[in-house]
Amino acid sequence: MKAIARFRETISRCNQLVELFHTVSPKNDDLLRFAVVLAVSAFEKYVKDSFVERLVQFARLPSAGKSKREEFDAFLKGAGVEPDLWRECYNARGKNPNPNLRMRNRVKRELSSKPIQRQTDISELFKLYGLGNILVRARELSNKALIWKTIEKTTKRRHQIVHASDYRFAGSLEPINDKNVNRLLAAFERFVESMNSILESRFKKKRRKSIPKRTKSHIKSGRRPTKGNCR
Repeated sequence: MKAIARFRETISRCNQLVELFHTVSPKNDDLLRFAVVLAVSAFEKYVKDSFVERLVQFARLPSAGKSKREEFDAFLKGAGVEPDLWRECYNARGKNPNPNLRMRNRVKRELSSKPIQRQTDISELFKLYGLGNILVRARELSNKALIWKTIEKTTKRRHQIVHASDYRFAGSLEPINDKNVNRLLAAFERFVESMNSILESRFKKKRRKSIPKRTKSHIKSGRRPTKGNCR
């Protein structure tokens, strides 16, 4: 499943939790807390998976200069990708998917071992693709100036729920309401869709122009073939 499809599916599960909150009696605020935790996890999962999805595609971009390739190779080496495997993957050109798959899996394992939620971590990761400003561009594209601050606050709230059971220092539970959770979910959805649009534009495949074939009649007459008289 593609990273964006998985994110959309997970956000849908978050919205279902909010809907469930309205149906149960008495109200259970923990359903809303779980929706917050799940949304942050969906965002982090998207960041990692969307990066891994484009590993091979980036390596073959003509715009990937020497300095960028060296930086990228250093990252792959840190992820445990041997030079031989990397060269095998690059030379495969899509004919043999095995080296591509092995490289993706190793980088995926490397990323899964550490949290990537902070702005600096995400920017540093996508900087390898020449998109160190992806969060700034996503914020501008979403047309919401404070959207990243909303995501940062939600991430901190997730940590409080997971590590402190959402209790305050005084011992009481931190309040939560469905309207606020709906707003947070909408912010995540809008921001990730903007990020995905930027990535799609960066790695958009150019279509090859179809060239009419020269027939025997064209060769004899010396005429250049056109779409109308080609067979």
